[in-house]
Amino acid sequence: MKKILLLLLSVLCLSAPRASAQLGFDFGMNYEFLSRKVPEGFKSNGFGMGPYVGMIYGIPVSMSAMVNVGLNYKFDILWGAMGAWDDESKLDAITLGNYDTSIQEHHLQLPVSFNYGTSKGWNLFAGPVFDYCLASTTSSTDKDWPHKDDNGKNKKMDSIKDLGIKPFNVYLKAGAGFGTKGFSFNLTAAYGLLDLSPDGSGLRRWTVGMDFHLNL
Repeated sequence: MKKILLLLLSVLCLSAPRASAQLGFDFGMNYEFLSRKVPEGFKSNGFGMGPYVGMIYGIPVSMSAMVNVGLNYKFDILWGAMGAWDDESKLDAITLGNYDTSIQEHHLQLPVSFNYGTSKGWNLFAGPVFDYCLASTTSSTDKDWPHKDDNGKNKKMDSIKDLGIKPFNVYLKAGAGFGTKGFSFNLTAAYGLLDLSPDGSGLRRWTVGMDFHLNL
Protein backbone atom coordinates (compact mmCIF):
# COMPACT_ATOMS: atom_id res chain seq x y z
CA MET A 1 0.00 0.00 0.00
CA LYS A 2 2.83 2.39 0.88
CA LYS A 3 4.50 1.70 -2.48
CA ILE A 4 1.25 2.49 -4.32
CA LEU A 5 0.83 5.79 -2.42
CA LEU A 6 4.43 6.78 -3.13
CA LEU A 7 3.95 5.93 -6.82
CA LEU A 8 0.77 8.02 -7.02
CA LEU A 9 2.49 10.94 -5.27
CA SER A 10 5.42 10.74 -7.69
CA VAL A 11 3.09 10.72 -10.68
CA LEU A 12 1.19 13.74 -9.35
CA CYS A 13 4.41 15.68 -8.77
CA LEU A 14 5.79 14.82 -12.19
CA SER A 15 2.52 15.58 -13.99
CA ALA A 16 1.80 18.84 -12.15
CA PRO A 17 2.26 21.95 -14.27
CA ARG A 18 5.41 23.85 -13.50
CA ALA A 19 6.38 27.49 -13.66
CA SER A 20 9.67 28.45 -15.25
CA ALA A 21 12.90 28.72 -13.26
CA GLN A 22 13.67 32.18 -11.91
CA LEU A 23 16.85 34.11 -11.18
CA GLY A 24 16.37 36.90 -8.69
CA PHE A 25 18.10 39.61 -6.67
CA ASP A 26 17.57 39.86 -2.90
CA PHE A 27 18.37 42.66 -0.49
CA GLY A 28 17.17 43.52 3.00
CA MET A 29 17.91 44.35 6.63
CA ASN A 30 18.38 42.01 9.59
CA TYR A 31 18.00 42.75 13.30
CA GLU A 32 19.79 40.33 15.64
CA PHE A 33 19.45 39.42 19.32
CA LEU A 34 22.07 37.43 21.20
CA SER A 35 21.19 35.56 24.37
CA ARG A 36 22.96 33.23 26.74
CA LYS A 37 22.98 31.91 30.30
CA VAL A 38 25.94 33.33 32.23
CA PRO A 39 26.98 33.62 35.90
CA GLU A 40 25.48 36.36 38.01
CA GLY A 41 27.21 39.70 37.56
CA PHE A 42 27.99 39.23 33.87
CA LYS A 43 26.10 40.65 30.92
CA SER A 44 24.68 38.23 28.38
CA ASN A 45 22.62 40.34 26.02
CA GLY A 46 23.45 41.89 22.71
CA PHE A 47 21.73 43.59 19.82
CA GLY A 48 22.78 44.01 16.21
CA MET A 49 21.67 45.02 12.77
CA GLY A 50 22.95 45.05 9.23
CA PRO A 51 22.06 44.81 5.54
CA TYR A 52 22.50 41.94 3.13
CA VAL A 53 22.46 41.50 -0.63
CA GLY A 54 22.50 38.41 -2.80
CA MET A 55 21.27 36.37 -5.72
CA ILE A 56 18.68 33.60 -5.62
CA TYR A 57 17.69 30.89 -8.07
CA GLY A 58 14.22 29.40 -7.94
CA ILE A 59 13.62 25.83 -9.09
CA PRO A 60 9.88 25.20 -9.67
CA VAL A 61 8.26 22.10 -8.21
CA SER A 62 4.75 23.01 -9.33
CA MET A 63 2.82 26.13 -10.33
CA SER A 64 2.60 27.18 -6.68
CA ALA A 65 5.73 25.68 -5.10
CA MET A 66 9.42 26.39 -5.63
CA VAL A 67 12.77 25.49 -4.09
CA ASN A 68 15.06 28.51 -3.77
CA VAL A 69 18.86 28.40 -3.49
CA GLY A 70 20.81 31.62 -2.95
CA LEU A 71 24.15 33.21 -2.17
CA ASN A 72 24.26 36.28 0.10
CA TYR A 73 26.75 38.72 1.58
CA LYS A 74 25.71 40.06 5.01
CA PHE A 75 27.27 42.79 7.16
CA ASP A 76 26.48 43.09 10.89
CA ILE A 77 27.24 45.57 13.65
CA LEU A 78 26.59 44.14 17.12
CA TRP A 79 26.49 46.01 20.43
CA GLY A 80 26.63 44.79 24.03
CA ALA A 81 28.94 42.99 26.41
CA MET A 82 29.93 40.38 23.87
CA GLY A 83 33.63 40.79 23.28
CA ALA A 84 35.36 40.96 26.68
CA TRP A 85 36.49 38.24 29.02
CA ASP A 86 37.66 37.67 32.56
CA ASP A 87 41.39 37.00 32.44
CA GLU A 88 41.56 35.67 36.02
CA SER A 89 38.94 32.96 35.63
CA LYS A 90 39.72 32.30 31.96
CA LEU A 91 36.01 32.36 31.23
CA ASP A 92 34.69 32.41 27.70
CA ALA A 93 35.54 35.39 25.55
CA ILE A 94 32.23 36.28 23.99
CA THR A 95 29.71 37.56 26.52
CA LEU A 96 31.47 37.34 29.85
CA GLY A 97 32.70 40.65 31.10
CA ASN A 98 31.20 44.05 31.81
CA TYR A 99 32.87 45.95 28.99
CA ASP A 100 30.76 47.80 26.44
CA THR A 101 31.82 46.45 23.08
CA SER A 102 30.88 46.53 19.42
CA ILE A 103 31.52 43.85 16.83
CA GLN A 104 31.65 44.24 13.06
CA GLU A 105 31.11 41.09 11.03
CA HIS A 106 31.19 40.03 7.38
CA HIS A 107 29.24 36.90 6.44
CA LEU A 108 28.77 34.67 3.43
CA GLN A 109 25.44 32.80 3.43
CA LEU A 110 23.88 29.97 1.46
CA PRO A 111 20.09 29.99 2.00
CA VAL A 112 17.93 27.08 0.88
CA SER A 113 14.14 27.32 1.23
CA PHE A 114 10.88 25.79 0.14
CA ASN A 115 8.48 28.48 -1.06
CA TYR A 116 4.72 28.11 -1.44
CA GLY A 117 2.72 30.89 -3.10
CA THR A 118 -0.96 31.54 -3.63
CA SER A 119 -2.70 32.90 -6.71
CA LYS A 120 -3.38 36.16 -4.81
CA GLY A 121 0.31 36.91 -4.30
CA TRP A 122 0.88 35.68 -0.74
CA ASN A 123 3.79 33.35 -0.07
CA LEU A 124 5.23 31.29 2.77
CA PHE A 125 8.76 29.87 2.94
CA ALA A 126 11.07 28.01 5.31
CA GLY A 127 14.47 26.33 5.21
CA PRO A 128 18.06 26.34 6.47
CA VAL A 129 20.63 29.11 5.99
CA PHE A 130 24.29 28.00 6.05
CA ASP A 131 26.33 30.92 7.39
CA TYR A 132 30.09 31.46 7.47
CA CYS A 133 31.64 34.49 9.18
CA LEU A 134 34.47 35.70 6.93
CA ALA A 135 35.79 38.27 9.41
CA SER A 136 34.80 39.67 12.80
CA THR A 137 36.39 42.51 14.76
CA THR A 138 35.63 43.42 18.38
CA SER A 139 36.38 46.87 19.76
CA SER A 140 35.56 48.87 22.89
CA THR A 141 35.65 52.49 24.04
CA ASP A 142 35.56 51.41 27.69
CA LYS A 143 38.54 52.90 29.56
CA ASP A 144 38.90 49.66 31.54
CA TRP A 145 39.22 47.55 28.38
CA PRO A 146 42.19 45.30 29.22
CA HIS A 147 43.61 45.04 25.71
CA LYS A 148 45.81 48.00 24.87
CA ASP A 149 48.28 48.70 22.08
CA ASP A 150 51.80 50.02 22.60
CA ASN A 151 50.44 53.56 22.90
CA GLY A 152 47.98 52.62 25.62
CA LYS A 153 44.92 52.87 23.39
CA ASN A 154 42.19 50.24 23.24
CA LYS A 155 43.11 47.52 20.77
CA LYS A 156 40.72 45.88 18.32
CA MET A 157 40.48 42.13 18.64
CA ASP A 158 39.92 39.45 16.02
CA SER A 159 36.71 37.85 17.33
CA ILE A 160 37.43 34.51 15.67
CA LYS A 161 41.18 34.21 16.22
CA ASP A 162 41.55 35.99 19.57
CA LEU A 163 38.15 35.49 21.20
CA GLY A 164 37.26 32.07 19.86
CA ILE A 165 33.89 32.84 18.25
CA LYS A 166 32.95 29.94 15.98
CA PRO A 167 32.60 31.19 12.40
CA PHE A 168 30.10 28.61 11.10
CA ASN A 169 26.41 28.54 11.95
CA VAL A 170 23.19 27.10 10.58
CA TYR A 171 19.97 29.08 10.89
CA LEU A 172 16.44 27.82 10.55
CA LYS A 173 14.66 30.62 8.69
CA ALA A 174 10.98 31.12 7.92
CA GLY A 175 8.92 33.98 6.59
CA ALA A 176 5.88 35.25 4.81
CA GLY A 177 5.27 38.00 2.31
CA PHE A 178 3.32 39.45 -0.53
CA GLY A 179 4.34 40.11 -4.09
CA THR A 180 3.30 41.00 -7.58
CA LYS A 181 4.88 39.78 -10.80
CA GLY A 182 8.62 40.28 -10.53
CA PHE A 183 8.67 41.79 -7.02
CA SER A 184 7.95 40.67 -3.46
CA PHE A 185 8.35 41.92 0.12
CA ASN A 186 8.87 39.48 3.00
CA LEU A 187 9.08 39.50 6.79
CA THR A 188 11.43 36.84 8.18
CA ALA A 189 12.59 35.23 11.42
CA ALA A 190 15.57 32.93 12.00
CA TYR A 191 17.18 31.05 14.86
CA GLY A 192 20.81 29.95 15.00
CA LEU A 193 20.96 26.20 15.62
CA LEU A 194 24.65 25.98 16.54
CA ASP A 195 26.41 27.20 19.68
CA LEU A 196 28.91 29.93 18.73
CA SER A 197 30.79 30.05 22.03
CA PRO A 198 34.19 28.31 22.29
CA ASP A 199 33.29 26.53 25.54
CA GLY A 200 29.85 25.34 24.48
CA SER A 201 28.02 27.40 27.09
CA GLY A 202 25.08 28.36 24.92
CA LEU A 203 25.45 31.55 22.88
CA ARG A 204 22.50 31.79 20.47
CA ARG A 205 21.37 34.25 17.82
CA TRP A 206 17.81 35.24 16.99
CA THR A 207 17.17 37.25 13.85
CA VAL A 208 14.18 39.12 12.49
CA GLY A 209 14.26 40.95 9.21
CA MET A 210 12.62 42.28 6.11
CA ASP A 211 13.74 41.60 2.57
CA PHE A 212 12.90 42.53 -0.98
CA HIS A 213 13.08 40.23 -3.97
CA LEU A 214 13.32 41.21 -7.62
CA ASN A 215 13.09 38.72 -10.49
CA LEU A 216 15.65 39.27 -13.23
